[in-house]
Amino acid sequence: MQIRLGIKPSVKPKFSIHHNVWLFLGGVVSALLYGYLSQEIVGSSIKIERYIGYFGVAFVVYACTIFLATRGKSIPPLTYIVAFAVLFRVIGITVSPQFEDDYFRYIWDGFILSGFDNPYQHPPSHYFANENIPDEYQDALSGVNYPDLPTIYAPTLQFSFLIAHWIGSAQVMALQFVYSVADVLLILLLAQMTDRRSLMLYAWNPLVIKEIAFTAHPDVAGVMLLIAAIFFVKNRPLLSVASLALSVCAKPFAWVIAPFILMRLRKTYVFLFIVLVLMIYLPFLVSGATDFTTLSTFGKHWEYNAAIYSVLSQALPAVNARLLCGAIFVVMYLVYVRNYRASGHTNIRGDILLGGLLILSPVINPWYLLWILPFASLNRDIWPWVASCAVLLSYFTGLNMDDPSLASYEQAKWVKPVEFGMIALAILFDVYRRRRERGSERV
Repeated sequence: MQIRLGIKPSVKPKFSIHHNVWLFLGGVVSALLYGYLSQEIVGSSIKIERYIGYFGVAFVVYACTIFLATRGKSIPPLTYIVAFAVLFRVIGITVSPQFEDDYFRYIWDGFILSGFDNPYQHPPSHYFANENIPDEYQDALSGVNYPDLPTIYAPTLQFSFLIAHWIGSAQVMALQFVYSVADVLLILLLAQMTDRRSLMLYAWNPLVIKEIAFTAHPDVAGVMLLIAAIFFVKNRPLLSVASLALSVCAKPFAWVIAPFILMRLRKTYVFLFIVLVLMIYLPFLVSGATDFTTLSTFGKHWEYNAAIYSVLSQALPAVNARLLCGAIFVVMYLVYVRNYRASGHTNIRGDILLGGLLILSPVINPWYLLWILPFASLNRDIWPWVASCAVLLSYFTGLNMDDPSLASYEQAKWVKPVEFGMIALAILFDVYRRRRERGSERV
């Protein structure tokens, strides 16, 4: 079964030695870059400037490779794309995450769940005086950030932490492996849904490689399940519903897309979806706690790398700024729903919906873009890919730069103007390009 969304190839695949050479050279150079980075990480502590610099160079190689390898009528072989994508991820798995400590929480949650305990019941600090914790998990426990808060990670991600625990207890490499496998499955799904150039844009994207293979962020599990729900919705609705239920139980982002999938299903399947979501949450509800408590705290108080919210919060109290951003998104969302239903199209612009949500959000972590990029590969806009590069600048914080003049998560003053300036220019280019295309169609 194949589903084609977004851009469809206008010609049949054509083998080209010339263009495949560019593809191969780009893959080799990228692999060498990631390899050198991994060696530098293993050999000594690396500074944030060099770390982000490696990925910046990787972005340049990535952009040049895609441009040169997909010119004219040449279509890169799927085997080349997937083989190098796997190689990049294997390299990332071999080194410990840098400038990240979230994985300590993943390891700890997996350990707690393995003992049939509810990870939402007690914060990690509850276990500080427990002398029965194995030494390898004492290390993870001591590394957990915000130890006075119970975990924020929803049930589907908890299950992924448990799987990683079974594969390699207290090993971050097990987490990196699990999420890299999920990422490769996502690539194989996208290979059935879009053209080769767009597939390369995702499969070889340095931000994707960094956030999943190098730093073990689990969002890809929810993203893969969400794309699977779209892939199966037409011919295998039961699989679609099951995937969607697991996805919305991974992170709230999936709820933004869920209604558009459910619109295409019979009411029986919608009812089944609700039942499955309740069943996934039921074991945690029965034992008295879920992720909602810490999620609520996060939503009320946390701010990092914000765009529009950051501007509004300068003129309004934080609560009012959050409410205003929420109201703007609701209006935008309802307008999109109306246009979607009126158009009769089945292509869900998750890049626009989730991009709109993030640009209004008080928090834009780089790995949140993992929810946008698969949808971007089904469409033609360039702004998500520019954003995937620009958002790396958000790592220049007081903590990462070891700058005492900045608070731990305070960014250098130049970061936001450069980061969001790049994204704004890319959006303007997309608007200009679409207008030109419409003008050409009229002529």
